[in-house]
Amino acid sequence: MLLVISSVLLPPPRPSTPKTLTLTPTPTPTPNFNLNRRQSITLTISSSISLLLFSPPLTLAAAPPPTPTAAGAFSDLEGSGGVKFLDLRPGDGPSPADGDQVAIHYYGRLAAKQGWRFDSTYEHKDEMGDPVPFVFVLGSGKVISGIEAAVKSMKAGGIRRVIIPPSQGYQNTSQEPIPPNFFDRQRLFTTIFNPTRLANGEGSTLGIMSEQPDYVRESSSSSVSSTIPDNEEDLTIGSILAEENHRVDRSLGKRLSHLDSIPHTPRVNGEIPDVDNATLDHERLTERLATYGLAELQVEGDGNCQFRALADQLFRNPDYHKHVRKAVIKQLKHFQEFYESYVPMNYKSYLKNMKRSGEWGDHLTLQAAADRFGAKICLLTSFRDTILIEIVPKDKNPSRELWLSFWSEVHYNSLYGADDLPTRVAKRKHWLF
Repeated sequence: MLLVISSVLLPPPRPSTPKTLTLTPTPTPTPNFNLNRRQSITLTISSSISLLLFSPPLTLAAAPPPTPTAAGAFSDLEGSGGVKFLDLRPGDGPSPADGDQVAIHYYGRLAAKQGWRFDSTYEHKDEMGDPVPFVFVLGSGKVISGIEAAVKSMKAGGIRRVIIPPSQGYQNTSQEPIPPNFFDRQRLFTTIFNPTRLANGEGSTLGIMSEQPDYVRESSSSSVSSTIPDNEEDLTIGSILAEENHRVDRSLGKRLSHLDSIPHTPRVNGEIPDVDNATLDHERLTERLATYGLAELQVEGDGNCQFRALADQLFRNPDYHKHVRKAVIKQLKHFQEFYESYVPMNYKSYLKNMKRSGEWGDHLTLQAAADRFGAKICLLTSFRDTILIEIVPKDKNPSRELWLSFWSEVHYNSLYGADDLPTRVAKRKHWLF
């Protein structure tokens, strides 16, 4: 399985209140912690069991942006019973010790052919809209030994991918491997992770899904990376990073809450302004950025700028513009009755054109993106009489905000607070950092 997990080093718990890590669709709420003593520990894990670990949102503001190392070969983790690791970014903080309390988030995916996703703490939010983590005591024996070994050997702030062999992937080492007749994914899910069975003590904890690759694939493989497409795994990582940066989105909303926005009407692109007007518009936008303490992450102006800017806001990487465009086209195609009236041409021809890389996005694709991703899209514009445009999903219940600058009818960029602008470095696309 593929798990995306966030962990934090917390103060040692009272002996009477240790937390166990049980994988259920409804996580136990996290107790109150002394936030002043939190230290981030970030790692990534991937394999026939595979885990991806990241810093949680509560500590992200104090953490530097991720800077990956080049991809390389996995190394053996000494004394771990066969666990292998690859550090994507070495940490520079302390390592946790036995007795420390660690809060984790996870994103779970089976190591089957299609990498079936079964659960995530990021899907379970508290009343503030933040993901609810699990908490466990390091060295307590309440989580699988592969995770314990991976966390103990890391330093705070690091990012690591770890391959955990079946021998280190079971909570109870006396359990037999999952039998071959468990091919059916839904049966596997309901049998192992059914919350009623877990509540009755009949289920198992985190490590039960560490089945041998032979039982879930037509042919065995040593790593999940051979069966899960790179872009799917990267989008998983990017989604988690975007969740962790959610508070930055909300801080922009608070900063600009005094601005009036106009109702948005989906439409196709209008006329491009002439050079003189475009120059004035750009100057106006630049002044507004300075006035409100904002900064643009510049994206390439290759006709994909709207989708690049959205990809940066969604996945913290503009390179995933093709994924965003594909998702938007799917939304427009599947809900034609909702969008068709805004297109003054043959709708199929419009979709055919919009599918092409380099075709400019318009205000209809922005509406479709808001609907598809459940997000309110906020445009700081260069229009003379309109500073802010808000595109709200049709269900009126956005889960987050995406902020773009809009040099009207010319170019889009991704928008941040001036102090939050991330630094982009040359990197392999695979890592999505």
